[in-house]
Amino acid sequence: MIIRRALCFIAALAATAGASFVVVFALAFGVYALLEPHLGPAGSAGCMVLGFAVLLGLAALIAALQLKPPRRGRRDREGQAQGLAERLIAMIKDKPYAAAGVAAAIGLLATRNPRLIGSAVRAFLDGWDDRGRKR
Repeated sequence: MIIRRALCFIAALAATAGASFVVVFALAFGVYALLEPHLGPAGSAGCMVLGFAVLLGLAALIAALQLKPPRRGRRDREGQAQGLAERLIAMIKDKPYAAAGVAAAIGLLATRNPRLIGSAVRAFLDGWDDRGRKR
């Protein structure tokens, strides 16, 4: 389900980028054709580039102003930082596509070299006894 949504998102993004390219190219050609009789080829090209640079700068400024500052780590009631498991679960909820990518990479790594995954799990679990206490 997540992979299907990701592929649909990528396809929509590619279609939007292609349509944007066509629109910008047509607009640039129109501006050039409008200014060329008055300013000549070099002047109209320069004005066209300047106009699009100003528009691009405004778009970048708007995008930068809409960014939110990064959230700090949440703290529990005692004022201590969350554990690793809670932070990982929160990250997976916040960024499911990144988590799916990491899971796919780990799956690919496991199919290519299962001993590496086994040794990593063994090293992690060897530090704990049967009651869940660290040795």
